[in-house]
Amino acid sequence: MEKRRLIKHNLSPEYKNDTRLKLFENRILRVDDVAELLGVSKGHVYNMVSDGRLKKRKRGRLFFFLEEILDWIEEGEMT
Repeated sequence: MEKRRLIKHNLSPEYKNDTRLKLFENRILRVDDVAELLGVSKGHVYNMVSDGRLKKRKRGRLFFFLEEILDWIEEGEMT
């Protein structure tokens, strides 16, 4: 986790103002946030949740923890 913070803070100036990085300021994400982060549709996120590929929490609505999404990405296959 500390490594991720260092990477975020060492971004070049043109990326520090990128509005997409606001996603990373939030630790709890919604379906829209996860879809944007992964570059997929909301329907695809729902499919991945349904298939058990993504960890989620439910309190009336679906919630995701940023760290779990980033861990899921890191666990993917290297190509």
